[in-house]
Amino acid sequence: MKKFFALALAIVMLFTMCSCGKTDSTESIQFDFSINCSKISENMDAIVNEAIRDLVPEDGIIFEEAAVATGNAGSVMDATIEFCKAMKISYDNSQGYLTMLADISAGDCGGYSGWLVKINGEFPMVGADEIELQDGDTIEWIYSLDGGADIGAW
Repeated sequence: MKKFFALALAIVMLFTMCSCGKTDSTESIQFDFSINCSKISENMDAIVNEAIRDLVPEDGIIFEEAAVATGNAGSVMDATIEFCKAMKISYDNSQGYLTMLADISAGDCGGYSGWLVKINGEFPMVGADEIELQDGDTIEWIYSLDGGADIGAW
């Protein structure tokens, strides 16, 4: 696990330095980013799509919170896509909704399961593509088994 974290940190640092060719660090936007599917790891019997069983980490942490920087101001979804591309994490964005992240899709644990974003400790009432990324934001992608009720979204 420590080797993975060290590798991930190195990649994040590379991502930070190479963000779209920007060289003026004053234009850089820094944010914290994480991916969590702990509700699945706590409820493995909820899995409907058996193909994901081996993809779910024991602790549910796909990417532990880390500081990231980008030269691109844009939406939270833009930052997520840029991060996933840099880290080679699979994703599928359908009209502003993240339907798949790290090969785990909406519906893999039942009809109300899927990815929700929490920004600065709150679940927004609009899609990640409608929220402008701000310096210092915390972006948490969390997998819900229950339309968000199980993770405090409602």
